[in-house]
Amino acid sequence: MKLRSRFWWVLAPGLALVLLVAAPVGARWWLDRQLTPERLVQRVEGRWNCRAEMGEAALRWSWSGAELKLRDVALGMRDRWVSDGVDPAAREPMREAVLRAEELRLSVASWPLLWGRIHARELAAQGVQADIVVPEKGENSLKTLLRPAGWEEKPKDRRRRPGERKSGGEDGEAEEGLHVEDLPFAAWLDRAAIDDAVIYLRMEKYGTRLVGSDVFVEATDIRVNPKALGRENHASLKVRGTATLDSAETGGMVYGQLKLLGEGEAVPFDAKTGELEPELRCRFDVVAGSFIDVMPMLDKVERRIGDFEDFGIELDNLALKGNLRAESVLHVAYRDDVYTLLDDSELHFDQYDLALRSGSSYDAGANGHDFRCGLRLTPESTAGALARLDRFVERKLKVVKPETVRRLIEESLIDEGRLTVAFRSQGDLGDPEVKLTSNLPDLEDLLKDAVRELTKDPASLIDGIQKLFE
Repeated sequence: MKLRSRFWWVLAPGLALVLLVAAPVGARWWLDRQLTPERLVQRVEGRWNCRAEMGEAALRWSWSGAELKLRDVALGMRDRWVSDGVDPAAREPMREAVLRAEELRLSVASWPLLWGRIHARELAAQGVQADIVVPEKGENSLKTLLRPAGWEEKPKDRRRRPGERKSGGEDGEAEEGLHVEDLPFAAWLDRAAIDDAVIYLRMEKYGTRLVGSDVFVEATDIRVNPKALGRENHASLKVRGTATLDSAETGGMVYGQLKLLGEGEAVPFDAKTGELEPELRCRFDVVAGSFIDVMPMLDKVERRIGDFEDFGIELDNLALKGNLRAESVLHVAYRDDVYTLLDDSELHFDQYDLALRSGSSYDAGANGHDFRCGLRLTPESTAGALARLDRFVERKLKVVKPETVRRLIEESLIDEGRLTVAFRSQGDLGDPEVKLTSNLPDLEDLLKDAVRELTKDPASLIDGIQKLFE
């Protein structure tokens, strides 16, 4: 009996040592068979409404954690290769992908991998390129990829009107989309980052595209708990990149470019439905090198203020475009495809400042906007616009004293020594409705007041009549 007891006392440590050595080896062998590019592609296509490609998959495993590296990853629209169940290795290469990444790296907890779960600690993507199409009708191509496998888009009778909230599917049912329960990672993710990304957003109806280049996005302190979204549903964000609006045609027109640095907070999921419906509140610094070249809203403002020539205000040399001459700050909120300005802001250009009022909004889902703005000329541009005012009044209006016109213009249009015009722009951003909201002097009333003043002074009246016939 004692001999048998001694035997187990000697054997047990040896068996434990063997298990400690064999377990990682066995786990690594099993995982290597599960985490092949082909199997990962099949898992992605079995979950999402897409076609996937993957060049390499490499796993480094230890007791403390594992790192999974995926190279040459691509996601595209679901096609016949997926529908017909063709093995990923036997397919033709994907010609047009919505998303590509040179490398995806996931740092994960080791043991959940044995049960087919990925509990991520860090997710990093390098060399990302996204080519997202916004069709004239229906949803964008990226959102289509995130639908569950087998999903089919239902025809929609119309586009959502500007300001109208998304109502979900037909008959009041919620739309099927990415749900918090579908996440392949744990509730806590220390860091997720996208670096060196290029994002193309092509708007078919308007023949334009929004290009994000040199994009870096980092989310930290990510807390998403599917069972307690009301308490744990948060991430901190940092963003850097250049946004360019241009024509979709090769070599086409460039409307403008903004270089942005941003940080803020995100609520990734809707706490009630669990759907991926992020809410963002961010501060963006618009830095030097940004510019506006063509903007339909400002083009219409420029035509509207052409009427100022009736008062001797010359704006022929004013160009409502150019380079940003100083950094600007924008505080922006995002929800349901709508971007809303939270505080008054100004963009500073060479000849003018463009003031943007709090509450101004852009609805990306309907391409609608409601901007309340102010155009503020620099002191130098204001002096140039009013330089010939007295001469104009003496030559054209004659009976009106130049100082009277100047006083009325200062009361209506001058703020802190700068010519300022308030306006509102609404509707389609490509063809906006622009209305000046500044109270301009009434020329007819101006002349009536001038005549009334002249009748009080016979000498001035005679002098005014003589001027009319000069």
